[in-house]
Amino acid sequence: MASLWALYGAPSADTPARFDRHSLLMKAADGRPLGRAGPLADAAARNAFPDLLVKAVLSIEDRRFYQHVGIDPVSMLRAATVNLDSGGVVQGGSTITQQLVRLRGLVGREQSMNRKLREAFAALWLGFHMDKDAILTEYLNRVYLGGGAYGVLAAARVYFGKGLAALSLAEAAMLAGLIQAPSAYNPIRNPEAARQRAEHVLDAPCEDDGRAGKAPMRAETPDRPERLPRIDVPEFRATGPARDEGRRSRSPLRIVSCSGS
Repeated sequence: MASLWALYGAPSADTPARFDRHSLLMKAADGRPLGRAGPLADAAARNAFPDLLVKAVLSIEDRRFYQHVGIDPVSMLRAATVNLDSGGVVQGGSTITQQLVRLRGLVGREQSMNRKLREAFAALWLGFHMDKDAILTEYLNRVYLGGGAYGVLAAARVYFGKGLAALSLAEAAMLAGLIQAPSAYNPIRNPEAARQRAEHVLDAPCEDDGRAGKAPMRAETPDRPERLPRIDVPEFRATGPARDEGRRSRSPLRIVSCSGS
C-alpha cells in the first residue's frame, strides 16, 4: 500500500529519459567546430563505465550504495550531523536510488515532507525491483552534468572530447564532482572550482562494494597524484555563441549533425 501511495500518478517505470529539444552540432564552412546548441544525451552499458569513474561517483554521492536497499539511514544521520555542526545544509543524505526517483520524475520536486516520504518509499520500491547495477547504469545515463549534457558519456564528450574508456583519474573525478552543482563546477567556465571539487572527490572515503574500507579514492589509485594537474578543456565545446580568439566568428555556419528525441 505504501508503494502504491508513493507511486500514485507517476509515469511508468519503463519510461525512458526524453528531451524536448534537438541537439545541433555546428561547424564553420572550413570545418572548424563552433559549438553545440541544445541538450546532448548518450547512454552506455554498465560494463562501459570505467572503475575509476564508478568509484569516484559512489565515493562522493553514495558510498554505501551496494549495502543499502534504496535509502540509507546511516548517510541521513551523518548528513544531519554535519549540517547541524555547520549551521547550514552542506551535505545531503539522498542515495543514488533516491536521486534516480527524482530523475524519473516519479514524485515531483516540491519541498515538502509528503514529497520526501513518497521519495523514500519509491526508492525502496526501486531497490526491491531493480538490481544495483541496473540502478547505477540508469542513473549514470540520466544525471545532468551541465553544458546540456545528460549522462556521463555525453559529459565526457562535451567537456573532454573523449569516450569513457579514455578518461583520466582527474577527468573522472571532475565528472563525479559535477553532479552536485553542474554550473558551479563546470570545468570550462570554472576550471579552478572544478579542480578543487575533483580534489574533494578523490579525498572522499570509498566504500563502493563494502570491501574497500574507508580509504580515500586517491589512496586506492596506483598512480595517485598529490595534486590534480590542470586539464586542457577544448573551449569550443562550451555552449553559447561561437567565438574565435575572443572575437565572434564570421565564418559561414554549417550544421553537421542533429540528435534528439
